Amino acid sequence: MTTEVKDWMNRIIDYYPKNKFTGFEPEQMQAIFTKGKKGKKGKLSRVVPIKYPYDVLIKDKVYIIEVKEGIWRTLTDRKKWLAVLHIMCHIPEGGFDEMSKEYGKKKKPDYEMFKAEFEASNGHPNWLEDDSKIQNLPVGSEISEPAESEEEELVAAE
Repeated sequence: MTTEVKDWMNRIIDYYPKNKFTGFEPEQMQAIFTKGKKGKKGKLSRVVPIKYPYDVLIKDKVYIIEVKEGIWRTLTDRKKWLAVLHIMCHIPEGGFDEMSKEYGKKKKPDYEMFKAEFEASNGHPNWLEDDSKIQNLPVGSEISEPAESEEEELVAAE
């Protein structure tokens, strides 16, 4: 089990405006590293909703995040940021709300799902292979300041 992925999620939530990941609860996710080799599709991670009967045993968790440790350890901080953002984009709004019809579900891939990832990578589609063109991601100490909301930006511009 690892808290490293959860730490990255909390950093991303703190960085983006508050409405970006409304209701997102990293504490209701269990991130694990696996020793699996690079799969056929070269997947770094996957999101697994916890369903019955496993939800009886794994209380207070809605999703498991499986990350291939061998690949993760080779990633730069910029790639880790994008990899975790990619994971977060799989969770629909309401994914952690037991009263929502989206509870414990994953988004189907569509434009909206990958829009945040695409914007964060400066439109660079294969950032996992090459992150040299990705310059705008705050990593390390740069991430300590959360982004301003759109309203704050408008007030500051006036």
